[in-house]
Amino acid sequence: MLAVLCSVEEFGKHMLQMVGAPVTKTSRIECFTEVVFKGAPSDPRMRPDGLVLVTLGSRRWSAIVEAKMGAAELTEDQVETYLDIARQFKVDAVITVSNQFSPLPTHHPLAVDKRKTRHVGLYHWSWTSVLSEARLLAEHKGVSDPDQAYVLQELIRYLMHPSSGVLSFTRMGPDWKNLCEAVQHDSPLARNSSQVTESVGDWHQLLRFVALRMSLIVGRAVTVSMSRAQADDPANYLNDAIGQLLRSRSLDGEFAIPDAASRLRLCADLNRRTLTASMRLKAPTDRVRASSLVTWALGQAGKCEDPELLIRAIWPGRAPDTTASLGRLREDRNALLNSGLSSLPLAFEFSRVRDLAGQFKGSSKFVEHAVDTVPRFYADVGQHLKTWIPPAPKVTKEAAVVDEAVTPAKVDRPPVGKETTEKPLTPSERTTTDNTS
Repeated sequence: MLAVLCSVEEFGKHMLQMVGAPVTKTSRIECFTEVVFKGAPSDPRMRPDGLVLVTLGSRRWSAIVEAKMGAAELTEDQVETYLDIARQFKVDAVITVSNQFSPLPTHHPLAVDKRKTRHVGLYHWSWTSVLSEARLLAEHKGVSDPDQAYVLQELIRYLMHPSSGVLSFTRMGPDWKNLCEAVQHDSPLARNSSQVTESVGDWHQLLRFVALRMSLIVGRAVTVSMSRAQADDPANYLNDAIGQLLRSRSLDGEFAIPDAASRLRLCADLNRRTLTASMRLKAPTDRVRASSLVTWALGQAGKCEDPELLIRAIWPGRAPDTTASLGRLREDRNALLNSGLSSLPLAFEFSRVRDLAGQFKGSSKFVEHAVDTVPRFYADVGQHLKTWIPPAPKVTKEAAVVDEAVTPAKVDRPPVGKETTEKPLTPSERTTTDNTS
């Protein structure tokens, strides 16, 4: 990976941009393996797997790289040791690579001492994300140099081999089953319990894995949506999800798909044991009847062949939302109308609910269904949805008539083709006229 990082220009710069390296067209990337720092103790545990140097003029940026393959996982002690080494030898960052997933490169799967990251950046790549970024570049964006393109394809071929040690996210942790059973028995959930924190962490890893798979399916970079506060601090992202789990006994996440009509939401309801994929569209504002808005919503799902697809109308104020299946709505378009309201719906939500029943608490089955639900819903429904765009304003008939009051004043000019009868003044006559004035 390090060899390709420094030899394939587009790949190296793209990957290093994600971890804050100063990469430009004139940057030079160098990579080294089995690095020994001069003056450091001769301890095998203090020998990082690699070192990346990025040189831009007189500026140099560097990062220690530590990688784990297969089922091997990173440990807090080792990562904190490399953070100490990086600070001692003025290395800018530590990059870890493993089969553990994180929503963003800035969100590390391990909870390390925050004091150690004050002066050193800590970033993480999953092997699946490395493979996905390489495939997106090779298959969709392209590599300009043919030799570099061949090298990148060789990295992809290697990482996709079953013996490479690159593992997909295939199962939730051992606490998932305990959490599901606790919810089913209406047992209290402790915010700091392992079954809560570990399960939420696994959910976030699952969201990231689904986003990577969606990126390869649509050929564009699909990301997990989060607020700025959540992106800046992983603790906020974790705490917000834990709070939602304690309140509603559910977990959800949103995916930002480039140029899609809206974000795609995936919700796991632990009470109902369901997975729901949904997208929401704002209703047009140029209609005057609710029935015409329902017709518009029905047209959005015109290419969907699933009669069980649910369409929900969101009404203003305290009016309850109305929901109908696509099959019923095609038979009776009034099924979404609220007879007691004269107002218009504000938005429509298109959703597919999968009842997993006993498979919900299965660590592998739950992941299998979640990984399948999102791309299938997007293929059947999401990619066909279109955001309503207000029509351009039209010129009114009144504005088309030019008012005489604003018509430019007429200037008397001789008719075209006719000469004036007045003769031009001679120089002496012009002088006399000027003196007289």
